[in-house]
Amino acid sequence: MAEIGPAKFIPADEVFRQKDAAILAERELAEAAPQSLAQYARSIFDANKRAKLDVEEDLISLRRRLAGEYPPDLLAALKSAGMPAIFWRLCSRKSRDVSGWLGEVYNQFQERTWDVIPSKVPELSEKHLHDIQVTVESTAMMLPDAQQLLAQAQQTGQAVPYEALKSVVEKYHDQIKSDIESKIANKEEIRCTDMEAKIDEMLQKGGYYEALRECINDISELKACCMKGPILRKEKGDVDFDDEGNAIVKDELIRKFYRVSPFDAFPSAGARNWQDGPFVEVEHYKPVDLQKMIGNKGYKDDVIKEILRKYGRNGYSETTQTSPQRYALEKQTSVGYSDAQSETIDSLDVWAPIPGQMLLDWGMSKSKVPDPDISYPCNIKVVGTDVWRAVINPDPLGEIPYDGTSFLKSNDSVWGVAPAELGAEIEDHCLNIIRHLNRNISESAGPMAEVNEDRLAEDETPDRWPGKTWVTTSRGMNEGQAVRYIQANLLGTELWKLYEKAKLELDAIIVPSFGQGSSLTQGGGRTASGLAMIASAESRNLKVVVANVDLDIQINKVKRVFRSIMMFDDMEGKAGLKLVARGITSQLIKENVIARQMEYIKGAQGQIGMAIHGLKGLAYMSKDIIKSFGWDVRQAIPNYDKIEGLVESLTPPNQQQIGQAGAESAQTPKPAATDTSGKPMGDYHQ
Repeated sequence: MAEIGPAKFIPADEVFRQKDAAILAERELAEAAPQSLAQYARSIFDANKRAKLDVEEDLISLRRRLAGEYPPDLLAALKSAGMPAIFWRLCSRKSRDVSGWLGEVYNQFQERTWDVIPSKVPELSEKHLHDIQVTVESTAMMLPDAQQLLAQAQQTGQAVPYEALKSVVEKYHDQIKSDIESKIANKEEIRCTDMEAKIDEMLQKGGYYEALRECINDISELKACCMKGPILRKEKGDVDFDDEGNAIVKDELIRKFYRVSPFDAFPSAGARNWQDGPFVEVEHYKPVDLQKMIGNKGYKDDVIKEILRKYGRNGYSETTQTSPQRYALEKQTSVGYSDAQSETIDSLDVWAPIPGQMLLDWGMSKSKVPDPDISYPCNIKVVGTDVWRAVINPDPLGEIPYDGTSFLKSNDSVWGVAPAELGAEIEDHCLNIIRHLNRNISESAGPMAEVNEDRLAEDETPDRWPGKTWVTTSRGMNEGQAVRYIQANLLGTELWKLYEKAKLELDAIIVPSFGQGSSLTQGGGRTASGLAMIASAESRNLKVVVANVDLDIQINKVKRVFRSIMMFDDMEGKAGLKLVARGITSQLIKENVIARQMEYIKGAQGQIGMAIHGLKGLAYMSKDIIKSFGWDVRQAIPNYDKIEGLVESLTPPNQQQIGQAGAESAQTPKPAATDTSGKPMGDYHQ
């Protein structure tokens, strides 16, 4: 019987290499098969993956830094030099500060950051104008004012005053017209409000706000964040019950939003934004998730079942050069990279122009691909060499459902700069100080001894302990000192000052500490306007990041949901509506302006303010404030057009009295300043 040797240990990198080689071999065997669409999709992924090599290394370095781990080469050098491998995670703390500040901003504003308005101002139709004219002609003479004029003319025997009667009729005409316009405006407002509620419902149900919170974490930790959506997914709806108490759960299609890990996002080489060039996402499916796709439009059921048969038990992974380090740093498994991937099936989600002939060969109808010689913007899903979905991009603008941003954006790349990258040099400097401080404290904690072994007695050892008596000899005419103590200087104060000074720079180049708060948070900082002051004064970096999230993610997602509703939802009264998306930044500005306007109006209500503005001016300013709150001015100030008549009932401040009061104040002598003895201060004469 052959002997069984010791078990051979295979490093994780070797397991990864062997698995990758097996996958490549499978692809090479499949090249002879008619899988041209799969090959084309995979070629796009391979090109994008090569373009991302340096970015992958940067992402791993960020993950390692935030986890408080030294790079392997630096760790080996520190151990070789006998330096402590201590790691105080300053950049990790700054990342939490960024996440905390952004979470504070977006959690504080719960109101909608978009409006829906009519695409054009509603006008009265010809029918409305005709009905108004008929109503006026048939009922104007029955008005009390008109009857009074007719009665006066009959009593005096004079002709009916034409101009006065014309004024009554015109006023009646304008009133009827105003009432109809008000009803039309109310109807338009109801349409707009219903659409706003529909958008908000889609965002809530689709998990947009949860995905946004996850993206905020990516902004604070990595080089970029990425959000996908809205994407239609079949999910279980709300639970209902019949008369017998049986649960009824129906499947429904929901517009979902997902956070995409920057490790799984592969934009094209040279892409300047997330819509630029072919884009590939590595999706991670559980077998049960793929089963939900069966029966949906645009999916090939037989291919999905074949994928489940091939990879349902052992999974399928799309690997990159940093995959083992990524999964180890993300703590997805305590065993190893390969074990972490065994339960998932990785699929390539490719968004790119695809040649028409490839689509026809795959099975797409000629009605969707009329010309085989041109390319069509498509979405292709591939597992290995199996294409299980291929559809024409349904977006009318040709946009793909991916949006992202960074803490510090770059004009020439989707990958920006993470907070930890801004503070990396300062953190490395601080860590160097802390390592030397730790070593200095250890060396200065007690005296170090120099022992002359030539003077020790035969049985004496250089070991030392408190209270030890050394037995020495002077053989060989050696009269040198047998034991000499050396006390290292403690430099803790100086080193700590250097550390504190360097650490403060992180607040300046990233954001202030969220845990300790800001100097403004002692008063107004607890209010929303105080937060706006912080964003505009103490943390300009935070203001820039909020603007990035608004412009690059929030506004784009709201517009895409609105477009999807207008295109596919059976909603009554949606025609002729337009979306105006603003974002949180506009809310901060709006809130600041409102606060200042209200402060001014409060001061303008005094005598001098009323003398300057008058009641009409004060009403105008109040009207502007009411508009900013979103209230109906006509209901809040129903007598706005009659303000002029009310002005006469108010007595303006007597300017002569004000002038006399000023003169009396000028004539009143000021009390003379005195010294400590009570004598007037001035030139002193003996």
